[in-house]
Parts: sequence; structure tokens; C-alpha cells
Amino acid sequence: MLAAALAAAFLSSVLWFLAQAQVMSGMPLEALSQDTLRGALVDTGFGRVSFVRFGLAIALAIALALLRQAKRSSAMTIAAGVIALGLLSSIAWTGHANGDQGQSRMIHLSSDVMHLLAAGAWLGALPALAFILFNARRDTSGRALEFAALATRRFSILGIAAVSTLALTGIVNAWYTVGSLPALLGTNYGRLLSLKLLLFGAMLALAAINRFRYTPQLLQPASRAREGSRGGALARLGVNALGEFALGIAVVCIVGALGAATPATHGQTLWPFQYTFSLEAVRENSLSTTVCLAVFAASIILAASVLRHRRLAVACAAGVAIVALCVQLSLLAVPANPTTYYRSPVHYSAESIAFGAQLYAEQCSVCHGPRGHGDGPAAAELAEHPANLTEHVLHHRQGDVLWWIKHGIPDTPMPAFDGRMSERQIWDVLNWLRAQAETEDAKDMGSTVQSGAIEAPNFTFQIDHDRQESLADQRGNSGVLLVLFDPAESPDWVRALSKSQRELRQAGLRVIAIPTRAEGASAARLQDIEAPIIANFDRRITSAYAILAPANSNQDNRSAPKHAGFLIDRQGYIRARWTPKNGGTWLQVPYLLSQLLAMDREEPRPQLGHDDDHVH
Repeated sequence: MLAAALAAAFLSSVLWFLAQAQVMSGMPLEALSQDTLRGALVDTGFGRVSFVRFGLAIALAIALALLRQAKRSSAMTIAAGVIALGLLSSIAWTGHANGDQGQSRMIHLSSDVMHLLAAGAWLGALPALAFILFNARRDTSGRALEFAALATRRFSILGIAAVSTLALTGIVNAWYTVGSLPALLGTNYGRLLSLKLLLFGAMLALAAINRFRYTPQLLQPASRAREGSRGGALARLGVNALGEFALGIAVVCIVGALGAATPATHGQTLWPFQYTFSLEAVRENSLSTTVCLAVFAASIILAASVLRHRRLAVACAAGVAIVALCVQLSLLAVPANPTTYYRSPVHYSAESIAFGAQLYAEQCSVCHGPRGHGDGPAAAELAEHPANLTEHVLHHRQGDVLWWIKHGIPDTPMPAFDGRMSERQIWDVLNWLRAQAETEDAKDMGSTVQSGAIEAPNFTFQIDHDRQESLADQRGNSGVLLVLFDPAESPDWVRALSKSQRELRQAGLRVIAIPTRAEGASAARLQDIEAPIIANFDRRITSAYAILAPANSNQDNRSAPKHAGFLIDRQGYIRARWTPKNGGTWLQVPYLLSQLLAMDREEPRPQLGHDDDHVH
């Protein structure tokens, strides 16, 4: 059995490598040259892991051959076992965990390795256990029965450890690959994982029957056992062990499909039901929710207290608990759309916001007004007043708003934009609306750091002839002072910040100055600039951050403020905003350092992700 399994593992690894080489090269299988295969084997992470796996498979084959000759060699048995553990655990470096970064990669890989080893221990021991049990049934000698009892007892301990490890590591892996409960039902990956969990549950059921019903019968002394009970227990244990093994093989097949599928965290969740559950409904039905929970808890307590005495009372209490639970769930149910759990594939960036502003002005402003408040020129002629879109963005899931814009809302003047805007363009509009909503939500933010914060839209910039950078690159490293300035009117501020650039950088603050117009924006036209802080002019950045500037609240969102400043913390949140009405002290070094110190003393906020944290 070991020889056949090892041969299958080696052959499948070779075929797997050839298939991956074909995918990476884009060439048909028969056209793959030796140079292509050598490059795929040596120059790629998957190839290097495959090379290690080939070596481990050959080493295990040699160890098994030597073990067959040595027979009872403990050292060779241990050596073969260690090589087998390495061969099995190496699969983790070919899976989804290897694509993570930093600490997440370490945790996910460690969890994957433990998951593989626990599965291998449980599933790999089942054929041997079944063989021992059926052999003991044929050989009725006391020695065979005792050996079967010993093996069953040891397998029971192994099974408990393996199942516990599988459950714990499975939760960790699901956190990284699924991410949410809706994704279990709304993605292909989640549905495959749900099927795997069902089969795993069936395996647990068979294991529990063996552990708690038939194993005690087999382990009881012969003097106390009823005639034929131990033989019957042997038969049932063997059959159930084979059943567990068959289910385990099905689980392994599903795991193979999961390895080739896109993880749910990198895909969209297409919700299959007309309703979903929302905790927001608890606030609207707080009294009813409290009553249902109280009835449910009281019923469970009553059922537990009379469990051994009155079956009718237990049944009634359980019925009341079920009814209370159903009523509770109905209170939490809210209408849903297929895209309810969609996440934006378009980054929250200055570029997206600028595009969204143009699209909104062309497609939506006539009804919803210039800032999405429902006060457009055509609003008075409509039978139903247009919605305040900035409120909808804050109080509804993005996926629901996407559905309403794309398909319209029945029985309202809201039309469908499916043929007029692409889905990506709708996401751009939603990013623009999000910027509007967050700015209004933090309208009291001033030039002093406070607890309120809004996410700073990402953007790319280039200073002089240096490499292109992004705002996201600064996260975790330093805070950012983003200054928008008019080259003709505010060069003094830029010069002052330039002279203090080294001091600010040492304190952990990066200064990025962006001109608000192209004329006179060249750094060469600004005299006495001692440090490179001026980035190239980019209308997308200035127009996007114009939305976030409080002094610009009554202007066209596509126009840029002449002067504005934004203090962004190390996690990527805007913590303070400045305009000329705040006075010039805000751009003075002592004041900036005091605000930076105030941010550093706070408990760090969750760091925003980089550009690769998105769905495909």
C-alpha cells in the first residue's frame, strides 16, 4: 500500500509540474523544451518546491526499500516517517497560504502544515486499523483480540488529537481563504468547503459511534463481555473504519478542487437568497429581540433542568426554544440582492474618485444634485424625491447600492444604468460618493488632531526624477503631510517646509507638496527649495482631495482648492485638515511636531491594506 501510494504521489507531482509549466509558459505540452522545463523548475517558487518534493519522494522510496529488508529497524522506521512527514507537509508551499505576505503567511503556512499532518495521521491510519480489526475477527485467538483492542485504544487517542487539530487549523485556514459566513454559500470555493465540512461531519459521526459505542464493547474484559459482543464490535468497528476512509478519500478529492479554485476572499460573493441577516435590525426591534432571547434562554434552562425526569416537559421547552429562535431570526432578516455582499474591486484612490466625479456629473447630478443630496434641477419634477445618496452609502452595503444603480429600483423614478455605465464605472461613482459621505461625516475635523478619522484616498506621485511612489507605500513607515498649493501664491509655505524637511523626516513625517495647477508648477521655477518635496502636478489628485477640503464645500467638486493641507497618520487615515482660514501656524514645524506626537501617543488604529488587498 505504501509503495502504491508513493508511486501515485510521485506520478501526480510530475504531471502537476508539467501542467504548471505549461500554464506559466503559455505553450502546449508537446512544445515544452528542456530549457523551459529547467527554467520552470529552477526559477519559480512552485518549481523549487516540486524539486524538493521529487527528492523527498525518491528518499522515501529508498527508505521503504531498506525498511523492507531491515524489517524491525526502529531507526529506519523513524527515518521513513520523518521523510514522509516532510513530503506531506511540503504541499502547503504549493497552496494558497504561500501567496500571503508577512506574519499572515507564517501563520497560514503553519496552520496548513498542521492541517495536512493531522489529516494524514487520521486518514492514513484508518486502512491499517481496518486490516487489524478484520484480521482479529478471522483469527479468534485471544492474542489477536488483545492486539485489536490495543490498536483501537491507540487510534482513539490519535483520532481525538487529529480531529482537534483539524478543527482548530480549519478555522484558521477558513479565516484566510473564506473570510465570512456569506462566502460559504455565495462562492464556488465556499460551497466546495461546505461540502467538505458535511463529509467531515459524517466522518466525525462514524468516529463518534466507534469511540463511544463499539470501542467500549471491544475493550471490556472477556469475563464481563456478553457472548459474541466483542466479535460484533470488531465487525462494526472495521466497517465504520472503512466508511471513514471512503469519506476521507472524498474529502481529499474536494481539497484538490479547493487548491485549484480561487479563494472566497479574492472573489465576489453572489448571494443566492432573497433575504439575509443584519444586526442593524436588532436596534429597530430591540424590545422584541430581548423578549425572544429571554424566552429562548429560559426554555433551554428548563429543558436542561428536567432532562432526566420529564420527557414531555423537555419536548415542550425545546419546541418553545425553536419557535423563539425562528421569531428571532425573522426579526433579523432583511431583503437582499445577489450583489449584497459584493466588495469593490476598484481601489479607493484619487484616480477612481476623479473618474467617479465626472461620471456622476454626467449621469446623476441632474436628479441627485451636485453633491448627492437629492437636490438636482430635475428633482422638483419627479413624483418621488430623489434619495440622498451620501446617506445611502453610509447606511447600506456597497453591494446593495451597486445593484440599485445597475438595475434601478422598481416603482420609483430611479432608472437602471446597466447599459449606460459599466460595473467598474459604477464602482468609481460609489468611491466618489464615499468620499462625499466620509467628508460630511467628519465635517468638524479641523487643524488639530482629534479622534475622528477618514481614510486617505491612495494616489501615485513622483518627485523630480525619483521612482514613482504611492501614498500606500508610506503606511506603517511614516506619517504624511500632504500640501496642495498654488505655485503663484504660496511658495513661501513650500520653502519653509522644504527647509524643515530633514527635521520632519527624522520625526517620522513625510512632506508631499502637489501644485494645484500646471502653470508655474515646475520645481525649477520655485527658488530656494532645499529639499525635494514637490511632486508633479496631477489633476486627479487635486480634484479628488478638493472634496475632502472643508473650505471647498460649496464649490464644484472637480475644482481644486488653491491651498489645503492634510495630516495623515501612519495607518493611512486623515487626522487633521488645514485651509488658510486656520492661520499659518499649522504649517510651522513646532506645531506639526506636536500634532505628530499626539498621534503617536494614541493606540494604533487598524492599518489600511495596500493595493493588493482586493477582489478579482
